[in-house]
Amino acid sequence: MEYFKYIPYVFYFLLMLGLNALFSDSFVTSIEARKAKAANEKMLKEGKERKQLPISEYIERMISTVNGKAEKGSVMKFYELSIFLAMMAFILTYFLMTAKVAPFAAVVAGFMPFLCYRTKLQGIRNETSREGEILTSELLSNYKIYHTSMRTAIENTIETISSEAPHSKKLLIRLQYDINAVASKEGLKEAIDRFKFGIGTNWSIMLATNIELSLFEGLDVTSSMEDLIQQIARARKAMEETKRQGSEARRMLKFLVPGIYLLTLIASMYFFGMSFTEFCHNQFKTPTGSTWFLIVCVTYIASIAAAEYIGRDKMDI
Repeated sequence: MEYFKYIPYVFYFLLMLGLNALFSDSFVTSIEARKAKAANEKMLKEGKERKQLPISEYIERMISTVNGKAEKGSVMKFYELSIFLAMMAFILTYFLMTAKVAPFAAVVAGFMPFLCYRTKLQGIRNETSREGEILTSELLSNYKIYHTSMRTAIENTIETISSEAPHSKKLLIRLQYDINAVASKEGLKEAIDRFKFGIGTNWSIMLATNIELSLFEGLDVTSSMEDLIQQIARARKAMEETKRQGSEARRMLKFLVPGIYLLTLIASMYFFGMSFTEFCHNQFKTPTGSTWFLIVCVTYIASIAAAEYIGRDKMDI
């Protein structure tokens, strides 16, 4: 029975041990990491399910990402250029070819500015996606050095990031400028959304989420970012292992179609006795010939764009 007198001391010891564990740095850090990870997963899901941007806002972000800055009236200039090209294509095809293909040519020419900007945007995103490991690692390193201050980490990452990540540096410069230029929470959110838009990957959504959590909630996102770096590293290794060499196929596509068209001209002249003038008349002055010529041109351009798009896959998780 005399052992029972030690029971209060045992409970007291366990209580002190529990309180010490509860308020220890490792416990607090693990709780913060769990909070950040849960919020990260939630905001990643919301980012994927977010509604599409209005067309004018999408064009404005696309132009600012490609040009590296947002100019006033850039969207209106974009619309004016598209309308001008559509009108010129309509007039030229109406008088030089046939009236039936003029509307089709106008639509194609009107979409050319969007296609060019969208192709450039995709190229920038593809290149930036491969800089994910450098960007995230450098940002985390500065985040730790400057005592989990995300603003300071972004500013110093611009100075210390490797020259192997030029696109990431441009996006960070724009992000820093936007963060310093706004004071409201909505403005900061829009600035981070622009940064995320410039990369367009799942890991960029998660990185942007970590930045938001650190800036808005004051959470320590060290563990979450370390986990993100590991995921990006695994994605890079998987991409390197599964990458296929498609340069020969793209070169064949670029030169095969023009070569076949040239052979068609030669065959028409030497095997069917058609003169060059007759060939041009049948190709450009008849509804069937002019329509098929435009279809071939559009298909060829679309194939080249698709090949470039596929050949430069984004590195994502």
